[in-house]
Amino acid sequence: ATQYDRTGKTMRQIADDLGVDYVVEGTVRWARGSDGTDRVRITPQLIRVADDTPVWSESYDRQIDDIFEVQTDIASRVIDQLGVTLLGNERDNLEKAPTQNVAAYQLYLQSRDLKEENWEKYDQLNVALLEEAVALDPDFIQAWSALSQHHSGWYANGLGRTEERLSMARAALQKAEAIDPDHVETHLARGTFQYLGFRNYDRALEEYLAAVRLAPNNANALERVSYIYRRQGKWDEHLDRLTAAFELDPRSANIAHNLAGSNRALRRFTEAQRYYELALELNPQSIKTRQELASTMISWKGDLDAAREVLREKPEQESAWYYFGWIGIYVISREYAEAIEQARLMDDGTPALHAISVNVMSLIAARGNIDDPELPSLEEAGRLLESLLEEMPSTAWLRGSLAANLAVRGLSDAAVQEAKLAVDLTAKDAYEGPGQLENLARIYALVGRHDEAVDLLEQLLKTIYENSITLKILDIPPDWDPLRENPRFKELFGAS
Repeated sequence: ATQYDRTGKTMRQIADDLGVDYVVEGTVRWARGSDGTDRVRITPQLIRVADDTPVWSESYDRQIDDIFEVQTDIASRVIDQLGVTLLGNERDNLEKAPTQNVAAYQLYLQSRDLKEENWEKYDQLNVALLEEAVALDPDFIQAWSALSQHHSGWYANGLGRTEERLSMARAALQKAEAIDPDHVETHLARGTFQYLGFRNYDRALEEYLAAVRLAPNNANALERVSYIYRRQGKWDEHLDRLTAAFELDPRSANIAHNLAGSNRALRRFTEAQRYYELALELNPQSIKTRQELASTMISWKGDLDAAREVLREKPEQESAWYYFGWIGIYVISREYAEAIEQARLMDDGTPALHAISVNVMSLIAARGNIDDPELPSLEEAGRLLESLLEEMPSTAWLRGSLAANLAVRGLSDAAVQEAKLAVDLTAKDAYEGPGQLENLARIYALVGRHDEAVDLLEQLLKTIYENSITLKILDIPPDWDPLRENPRFKELFGAS
């Protein structure tokens, strides 16, 4: 609700944003009573938007410990006024408080609202908030579920793909299962553990569908179902579920961002641009959305000026995604010194980003024939990547990065081997997996196996996947310079 606090929108405009006929509005005031207890005063009213008529209103003045009881009462009164009949399990869910510990619930809400672009800091803060919440209430199933899903996500993103992290995800999941194995949140945590921990899409889908059956209007559960369908390459089912989730939660910047990414994968660039811009309207500080929109302008139109314009609006907090965006533009423009500077700024000291930064600087220096003794060498970058791979051997993007490093060093067989390992690691993933095939094509181009590179590019131009390759993105970056004179590569553009 706070997103509307300073927009100046009318009730009708807010209802249009949300796609609803009724709105609950009101005020919440917190105060400490004369007896030292914290109290809350809530004055909700249900408004029919069509004629701006109050249908119901009430005033509550309670101790803060009674807040969940008040929440249930407000929801029940609104449901009665709307003439809605709840099924038994829906009524049970409505009346069941997530926790009796208000302090634990506050910590959980802070976790959900956490927006920290520094990856390591976000990890530390989020884990600390959730661990404190479950320490205050060991039966707080939503917090255990969130903690398990955080660790599963951290394992999957490659910044902490260690067995220790997977064990932490498993331990939090087991806590949720011990409380209630059939709770919506337990199904979500179990599904996420299978999805992100093992790429077991069939098992994950079973769990997410079970969550949807228990809570059909849970946008988060529908969203998760859609992502499994996307990984399985079931694009119609994916878009159907993700669109339904967005209808339930039309102010979700994350869903808008993912609708943009899926439309980009399908090469529906007008729709992709619309959803990226909507996602930025909902969350102007999303660096990843801004970076992906800039990248889309290049893949779609080869429009570097438009891409620069998107990134020029600097967010309050910079992050690796911001620098990635500029690195891509500068490399495509062959402004190598500027690209190296962005790679240097990207290094926030964490092991993964330090290794990426060093490797990117060394690769760009080699590509631009920049001889600067202060820049890291390809060998130094390779050692950093190999060291990380000892800890996280199943991290595909690390193997892809090492493959590029080895290729530029002239270690062709080792480079191809690493690139193929990355392909194998993502083979079951129809969404991200082909991106590793694209990287293998780059490696083939670098090591002189040009026909094999073109074979893959012909296949990828017909494939739907994350950041699907286009002729525009084949035409301008230096990645594909080794293929420029290859007759089959020229034929891709209709030339001979």
